[in-house]
Amino acid sequence: MLVLLFGSLAHAASQVGGERDFGIGLGLGSQVEGISIKLHDSTAAYQMVIGGYGGFGNFGDVWGARIDYLGEIPAFVQTDVVDLAANLGIGGFGGYVDPEFEAGAEGVLGLEALLVPIPVDVTVEWTPMFLITKLPWDYIGPSDNRFHPAAFALHIRVWL
Repeated sequence: MLVLLFGSLAHAASQVGGERDFGIGLGLGSQVEGISIKLHDSTAAYQMVIGGYGGFGNFGDVWGARIDYLGEIPAFVQTDVVDLAANLGIGGFGGYVDPEFEAGAEGVLGLEALLVPIPVDVTVEWTPMFLITKLPWDYIGPSDNRFHPAAFALHIRVWL
């Protein structure tokens, strides 16, 4: 079932991307914030953020990366000013927090606002995450809280 879902979404990536093959801008999020890059090809979209790791407060202190594989849903609202589309995908993130490396997996569900007159998009994503490595803080509690459903990201990109 997932193969069919991602196959059909990946096929739609070229319809959403259209002339927007390569975008670069700013990405902010719960996992990594910094330079956001998105690349469309004929079968999928790939997204990467390189920069500060561990949330908004750690920018510049620790470094990391986030990489996502996205299936794109064609625009469901089209106007002369903005097209609204969505994306769905999976990915991973990691960063070096002295003295250890931390990593996790995430899901991605995004809403994309593609500005029609200029090659800019603004995307808001829900990115629930699961930490694979040890918890990044001194956690003392009754359960191992590795799943974080309240994780979000924002991307603003110019398409070249």
